[in-house]
Amino acid sequence: MECSCGASTRDARAERSKAGIVLEYRVCSACGRNEYGALLVRGKAIARGLEAQRRFADLEAGSAVEQPPAPAPSEPVAWNPTSNRPTGNGLIRVRFTAGGYYIERPSYFAERWDLIEAWHSYDNGPALAAASNLPPIPPDLRVGAMKSEPIRVRTPRPLPPMPPPQLESVPLGTTLSLF
Repeated sequence: MECSCGASTRDARAERSKAGIVLEYRVCSACGRNEYGALLVRGKAIARGLEAQRRFADLEAGSAVEQPPAPAPSEPVAWNPTSNRPTGNGLIRVRFTAGGYYIERPSYFAERWDLIEAWHSYDNGPALAAASNLPPIPPDLRVGAMKSEPIRVRTPRPLPPMPPPQLESVPLGTTLSLF
């Protein structure tokens, strides 16, 4: 990789093996600038970039190691037989007779019920809530804050018209071969 000063960088890592903490980063050989990659705790990335450097410094200072949250145990699902078709057009999860699962609306499976072993209704609310829980964009990086001129694209000039093809006459009695 190359630093913004133009010199090459090398990979480096700071390890605290007793705690299982590793900070991966790049160091510029000319200016000494660091570009932080990831903070790994017992092999799992918990932070990237400058946040990784800050957390590593906190962990070195003696704060507790942050563990990623454990997934919540899932409840057993009551599967419905295919003889009991779903009503409405809400999302359902199907289990195929050949194995595997798929999530879609019932109208998608209208012609495929013979391939399905069982189904149950599916709520994607938790996934949508997790997807919408993103950090806000900093004000200086928002589109309205950008002060650059729009890029002007030059339109290509039109191609000159092509002359009509000249047809050659074929003499009578000539054998034509396509091979």
